[in-house]
Amino acid sequence: MTGNKEKFKEASSILEAYGVCLEQVSLDIREVQEIDVEVVTKKKAEEAVKRLRKPVIVEDTALYLRALNGFPGALIDWMLKSIGNNGIIRIVNEFKERKAMAVTCVAFCKPGKKPVTFVGEINGKIAKKAKGKGFGWDPIFIPTGHKRTFGEMSKKEKNKISMRRIALEKFAKWFLRAR
Repeated sequence: MTGNKEKFKEASSILEAYGVCLEQVSLDIREVQEIDVEVVTKKKAEEAVKRLRKPVIVEDTALYLRALNGFPGALIDWMLKSIGNNGIIRIVNEFKERKAMAVTCVAFCKPGKKPVTFVGEINGKIAKKAKGKGFGWDPIFIPTGHKRTFGEMSKKEKNKISMRRIALEKFAKWFLRAR
């Protein structure tokens, strides 16, 4: 699996329950600039398998804001770098539409094959103010059915319901059947 150490730990702990073990590899892969997280993840998987010449798992996460017709989607990192969580809250406040959807896409790819993708989605809303800690937009996203942001939840609580868990569990079940 390529990417962030924190995400790798989270993914490993979820997949280990299924007997699937990962090895993290750091690659500098240029991401296609696209709102659709599935398109981004497929391209990253194709590039990673081309460079490593062995099977890979790549994941990416997006945040789709209803107020902005789905923007920023997979471009959320750019939005966070430019305006941060408080800027996102200001935009959502201006539009008076708080609904959002968090999506993780996991892509598995073998040399010479097309990537297979697994998507996990969680609906929610953007908080009125940032609360808690966590990765990226965790302090501003409140999953539907909950009163706290991901940032206010323990890692264990978040991992039980996260879009990453949903996508990784779909992958693990498929992978174990496909072996």
